[in-house]
Amino acid sequence: MRILVWKWKDGDWHPEQLTGLFRIGCAAALMSIDPVRADAIAVVVVAEAGSNIVGVRGSLLPAGISALRDRDKIDLIGETYWVSAECSPREEIYDPLRHGSDVRCFMTKARLRAGEPITVCVGTATAPCGTVYRQRAWADLLTRPGFRCPNCSYDPRAELWKPPVPLERPLPFSQALRAMQEARQ
Repeated sequence: MRILVWKWKDGDWHPEQLTGLFRIGCAAALMSIDPVRADAIAVVVVAEAGSNIVGVRGSLLPAGISALRDRDKIDLIGETYWVSAECSPREEIYDPLRHGSDVRCFMTKARLRAGEPITVCVGTATAPCGTVYRQRAWADLLTRPGFRCPNCSYDPRAELWKPPVPLERPLPFSQALRAMQEARQ
């Protein structure tokens, strides 16, 4: 699973993979984590200077560490960021020591042999899967219209999620009044 941080720039959202520490000014930083809860994909670390000026899901955060979920919005004085999880199946080589000694392909029900190419469905950010398929079986399934993993409903053809386009912020009243007066002249 890749964790992406989205930032609005030049009229569009631009993703950046979250690896290590991603600083948001001097007020906060984002870090990806190995999920300890099914819904947590990253954390935001808010410095004392950022206390009560960094917002997540519409609430201001105190200094400290807070969990972030897939598609969380982070606000910081005029800047908005989003975090999202991008899941894609892993292509691996079957290893009985790693995957288990008596594993069968979910679709063909055939027992896997050491060294055989497999595809592991990772599921979604909120529903991890781990179902094992022979790579040939997975490739065949991808040719079927509307295919989803039968175990978790993961859709391997789904487009990458993008945050919604930000709304234009209205002008402060004094600027709006001045603009109206100039338009009348």
